Amino acid sequence: MIINPYIFSPPLLLDTYPSAAGAYSIRKLRTAYTGNCVRVRRSSDNAESDFGFVGSDLDTASLLSFVGANNGFVTTWYDQSGNINNLVQTTAARQPQIVSAGSILTLNSKTSLRCQTVLQGFQSSSNFTFSQCYIATVFNRTGRINTTDTLWAFNGLPYNQLYSSATNWSLFYGGALNTTIPLSTAQKLISQNYDNVTTYIYDNSTLNSQANTNFTVTNLQLDVMAFFAFNFIFNSISFIFLLLHNMFLFFL
Repeated sequence: MIINPYIFSPPLLLDTYPSAAGAYSIRKLRTAYTGNCVRVRRSSDNAESDFGFVGSDLDTASLLSFVGANNGFVTTWYDQSGNINNLVQTTAARQPQIVSAGSILTLNSKTSLRCQTVLQGFQSSSNFTFSQCYIATVFNRTGRINTTDTLWAFNGLPYNQLYSSATNWSLFYGGALNTTIPLSTAQKLISQNYDNVTTYIYDNSTLNSQANTNFTVTNLQLDVMAFFAFNFIFNSISFIFLLLHNMFLFFL
């Protein structure tokens, strides 16, 4: 199953796939969703405020009015799946940035979150358990500061994660599934589908690699971007989607 996460006109992604385990995006994923998108801290006085959507897009006008000419950092990326498993970061120095000197940060002209220093990123507020999953991530990678850089990881043995090796992206599940997806600064959609027997890795919706694996996760927290252990990454991210047991987890 391949999902195109770039479609943001009704029906939206979660209208079609309503059983997501977690779904995080700077754009609305469910037509009926009335919650917020992100909670942002402004650098001038560390005040925080929630921001929702105007139509299907983040309310950037209200966000810029709140932040002013300062910097804005995301403390919470709200889960649109309905499971209230938000991505959070309470340490100011580790919060991904969304506004720089009064300007919205963008990826291909779309608002995005950016990690620019080590250990910036999020952790899920609740743990995940699954024996099947589909994970899709839209991001770009602009540099590296470690031998292996982690995009997302489940924080505990066997440390299932998507990470960069010396030249390509790889999946770790207690062993490594190496891909031929090269490291680059171009925007990427990398998705992983595990059907309880085989893991399939797609590069922009094209099958790249597959292997018989055991990618199960039992009661583990999800780390996104630079938070995980010793692995760090510079990137912009706009979407994550996770489907567990025929449910999706999306990050957009």
